[in-house]
Amino acid sequence: MNAEQRLLSYLVLISWIVWGGLLMRSRNDAEQLGQGSAAQMVPAFLEFLSDYPVSSSDNRLSIPNKQWSKTTQGRRSSAAGQTKKTQPKRWYNLNRVDSAFLESLPRIGPGLAGRICRYRSLLGGYYSVEQLAEVWGIYPDQLDAISPWFHVGDGAVQQLCADTSSWDDLRRHPYIGFDGARMIERFRQHHDLEALSDLLEAVPITDSLYRSWEPYLRICNAR
Repeated sequence: MNAEQRLLSYLVLISWIVWGGLLMRSRNDAEQLGQGSAAQMVPAFLEFLSDYPVSSSDNRLSIPNKQWSKTTQGRRSSAAGQTKKTQPKRWYNLNRVDSAFLESLPRIGPGLAGRICRYRSLLGGYYSVEQLAEVWGIYPDQLDAISPWFHVGDGAVQQLCADTSSWDDLRRHPYIGFDGARMIERFRQHHDLEALSDLLEAVPITDSLYRSWEPYLRICNAR
């Protein structure tokens, strides 16, 4: 505390003593000072002291430092600007980023980053960012936050041969599975697959199921 601050502290202490004496006098001589004098003096005195807050760390009177306040506000504004700058840019290729990069982004921890990459491997690649909703353990608020950051490039994915791939290879795909592989296998035993759309004749393959299969299947030995 410098000399100016010590002097101000002494003046405030003296004012406490003076005001206290006046308040005591107002009690003993109400007619001279008037009944409302004490009630008027207390708010005025509190308003005066409000300009000199007490530090919570050492209970000493401190003078507001406007320059310090401006500096603090400037630092806070700078920190807010830095926070905005560290937000991830948009349009990362979902089919090229690895788990380490995904983990470095907000809202994606190591567990979710690993599941996104494993599911991509099982699918043979993402053809749509909306497929992130199928990743196990992702919450709706996470999906809404991270989806705008990604794209899928040209949407090219690894495709299985609907006419020649083995039943085991087909059933490993998340969209085809055991039942789908069995339906394709049974259809191939009695029909030649000349076009992928021929699978629509394999009941009970629905239009929606076919649309989910279509990006990941192709005819390899077309005549």
